Amino acid sequence: MALNDVCRTCEVNMRVAGIFNHSVLLFEKGRKPQTIAERLKNIDLTVCQDIGKSARICQRCVSTLTRLERDLPVFRKWESEYGGATAEAIPQKREREPTPSKTPRVLKKGRTHPPSTGDKASSSRKSITEVITKYPSKTVATVIDPEDVAIVTALKQKNWKTATKKMLKNPELFQNIKNGIIELINDECVRVCSRKEGFMLFKSSPEDLQSFSFMKLEADLQCFAPFLFSILHCVTKNSQLTTCAAAAIALRGRQPSLSAFAHYLNSILLYGGAKKSVFNRFSKMSITTSHQAAVVKQRELAPTCGRGVRHLKQMNEVLLNVQTVEVEEARDQELCDVFRSMEDLCLSEEVVQTESVEQRPAADNYEVMMPLQVPSDAPLNAQPTYSIIMDNLDFFVAAHNQSTLHSNKTIHWTHHMAVQDRIPLLNIPNEKPTEDILLYDLCASLPGVDMQCYLRREFIVLGSRMLCHHLSGFSSFSDVVVHHMPHEYSKEMAQQSTDFPLGLLFKDETKTGDLVDILYHIQDQYVPKGSDDVSELIVGGDRLTEANCRNIQWAFADGDSKEKRMEGLIFKFEDWHAIRVLFEIHHKIFFKESAKDHGTLFANMTKLRYTFCI
Repeated sequence: MALNDVCRTCEVNMRVAGIFNHSVLLFEKGRKPQTIAERLKNIDLTVCQDIGKSARICQRCVSTLTRLERDLPVFRKWESEYGGATAEAIPQKREREPTPSKTPRVLKKGRTHPPSTGDKASSSRKSITEVITKYPSKTVATVIDPEDVAIVTALKQKNWKTATKKMLKNPELFQNIKNGIIELINDECVRVCSRKEGFMLFKSSPEDLQSFSFMKLEADLQCFAPFLFSILHCVTKNSQLTTCAAAAIALRGRQPSLSAFAHYLNSILLYGGAKKSVFNRFSKMSITTSHQAAVVKQRELAPTCGRGVRHLKQMNEVLLNVQTVEVEEARDQELCDVFRSMEDLCLSEEVVQTESVEQRPAADNYEVMMPLQVPSDAPLNAQPTYSIIMDNLDFFVAAHNQSTLHSNKTIHWTHHMAVQDRIPLLNIPNEKPTEDILLYDLCASLPGVDMQCYLRREFIVLGSRMLCHHLSGFSSFSDVVVHHMPHEYSKEMAQQSTDFPLGLLFKDETKTGDLVDILYHIQDQYVPKGSDDVSELIVGGDRLTEANCRNIQWAFADGDSKEKRMEGLIFKFEDWHAIRVLFEIHHKIFFKESAKDHGTLFANMTKLRYTFCI
């Protein structure tokens, strides 16, 4: 920076981006007839040219000089009027002559005063603090150092807060308190790292990892290491997740077996597609385990994916077997009502023996025919049902260096999951209609007065939604509009769906053989089986999946049993691509490159004089 780049008076840099801004030369004339140096000389300030000093002044200092020139005459007037006047100074109280004492001088001479080094020393008050300790044999008095008097006084008054503050200000006491805190934290860590205490971070089995929660971890930290938890809770500003994560990582650095949280992070990283190098770097910081240990734990977790679905399947099989027994008992009761004795049947002994043999269950299927144990707290008429959702998973793997053995790969797998129904369906009777078709009155199908009133209420709700959505004048009423019509199952449908991930099937649903294996796998693993045969289960997918599955089911329609004919699967399509299909239909119907076809987008573009058509 050059010498003339700064202001001579305030030393502010005036060169910005190589250009001088708001600056004036001291010894050159500008708009005013006098230079800045001459104006300063008029107010009794002489400025000379100097090689070692700047020859520029900033605009702010020039403004200050202008104000001084404006106010200087007023100051000169005050100086001429009041500058020569002299006034007797009023002495201060300490500088006055002492007031005569009422005590006679003779009596004062007879007094003896203790020697003193000064007035301040004689007026200051000194006190000594002693602590007296009484033993059975003696009494010891200890004089307290003046620096520790405040601590002892606060302890005597049981003012613990003040005593703590004073102790922390004492360097020696603070160091001893610090060592005591470190020993306390170390004792808590030793207790946490002991397997006998049963700290939850030791529990890394697949069942324990499925029930892992930060609330349980926080409860264990408060139980086994309350002081350590309070410190971390203060550091993280009372954040539960941050406190638990910091404690888990720090404790694993002390004891590697505390790896439950590390496996929890492994699942997150594997789900995000982290590479092996990421695991190696984090494992060195005790945040996660190694990549090999993470893969092993994932293989242990894989068989537990369908455990919840298998439990639901068992509960449904219990209900199916019990319902079958009830139906058979009802049929037997009907036969007993019609035929009171064996004589009424008029059956031969051969027929009776044949029936008895047919009714006897086979030895291989004996366990299947027996009803399962029913939980006492589970009502049979409200067992939860579920459905299977499947879809294809396609991705392309590009080879960096292609060769005959290493080329691009196109992988096609199938992902499936189970979704629990919010409303159980097995308690709804489907064996017989609610009314005989021959006795049904067609007039009952026409909407009556009650139905019309019900429809009117629904149309009012739909109309209010449309008004608030499409007309801006009614948008202020969108908060009071009913968005979900209440019905019998409103409470159940408002709950979050419960889903069970079932993993990947390394099969391609576009291939017939792979799709057959997929359907048989779903029917064998997840379809409930009753005493007579397999039950029914809804399987959902996109439209292509549904069409392929129906073709496979029709191809196996000549099977010997319901299971071989895949009658336990009911296929339906999910509206995942409904909006896309709608746009495709819209494009097919209305997008025609002809302005003569009325109603098409090009005709409307010509009519409205648009230059661009979507």
